[in-house]
Amino acid sequence: AMLKRTCREEVAPVCELELLPLFGAGEGLQLYTKPTCSLYFYSNLQQTWTVKPGHLRPQPCFAIAVSCPSGAKRTGRDAWARLRHSLVPMLRQAAFLLLREARGILPLPLPSEAAFSDEAYRAEEGARAI
Repeated sequence: AMLKRTCREEVAPVCELELLPLFGAGEGLQLYTKPTCSLYFYSNLQQTWTVKPGHLRPQPCFAIAVSCPSGAKRTGRDAWARLRHSLVPMLRQAAFLLLREARGILPLPLPSEAAFSDEAYRAEEGARAI
């Protein structure tokens, strides 16, 4: 009985995300800070998904990557650490606020039924309800 239980172990569901650059060919938005850093925006809205056992459907995700080439060098590490501690919390708050506003701008899906009844359209308009 113990052997059967070990063979039937629960496997946690898996969700795979494919984050693609949101703008062009992954071009960064340069911030004029000291040290200079860039923001890269990614989304999974164009991800294709196929049904696989044990896999979950990916939810829409958005990611921002912060890159600082001079912060990778020994001489720029302290300046990058100071900038990162002040920039990242502000960026995190601003990104969520902007994303919420941007989602409100997107067009709403079309309804499955007509807005007006067939009798509301006049024959001389040339419109025909199908």
